Amino acid sequence: MPAELDVDPILDKIKRIHPGDRAKLSPFIEKLLTMIDSYLDENRPLDDEKLMEFAEQLEKINNTSYYVYNELRARTKFPNLFDKALSLLRWRRLNKRFGGRFPRMK
Repeated sequence: MPAELDVDPILDKIKRIHPGDRAKLSPFIEKLLTMIDSYLDENRPLDDEKLMEFAEQLEKINNTSYYVYNELRARTKFPNLFDKALSLLRWRRLNKRFGGRFPRMK
């Protein structure tokens, strides 16, 4: 059974750490990295809905700490999926804002 990706407990701990204290952020980056990579391994290939859920989790990480997001993207086995997921999320939001008038891009 595919696991759910829940990054909120780790992000709550990251919020309590000063952004400049990268040594304290390192264990949390490792936990997130193993969690995300195993999630992506288990759920390959990702359909659009799972990709959207993944993108929402990535966005939470990015909003909490840009440094953590960049480190995850640099260390992951799937950097192209990070880009694809966030691109799809932004495209869907833009399309929704304009009333869904644009065709779906592949």
